[in-house]
Amino acid sequence: MPDVGTHTRWQSFLRDVFKLLGPAQTGLPPYATPEEREAWQRANAPLPPPRPSEKLVPPGYRIRQYTDGSGVVHRSIVRDADPTPGDGDR
Repeated sequence: MPDVGTHTRWQSFLRDVFKLLGPAQTGLPPYATPEEREAWQRANAPLPPPRPSEKLVPPGYRIRQYTDGSGVVHRSIVRDADPTPGDGDR
C-alpha cells in the first residue's frame, strides 16, 4: 500500500498534465472580449423550435386521428366514402 502522501503513477501523470496545460476550457475564457461573448452565445443558443408544416390532404381523402389503449395518438389517411371535390382538408 502506498504511503498516504504519495500518488500512483497515473495520478502523478495527470497532475503533471494539469500543471502543464491547466484546467479544461468548458465555457467562456476568463476576461472574454465582447466579440468572444457574442460568438459563444450564438454557438450555445438553443435551437428554435421546428416550424409546423402544413399538412395537405389530397382530394378524396381525410385524416383519421385516434388514440390507442396506451394513449398514443395515431394519424392515418383514409379514403372518403363519397369524395367531393375540394373537400380534402376535413
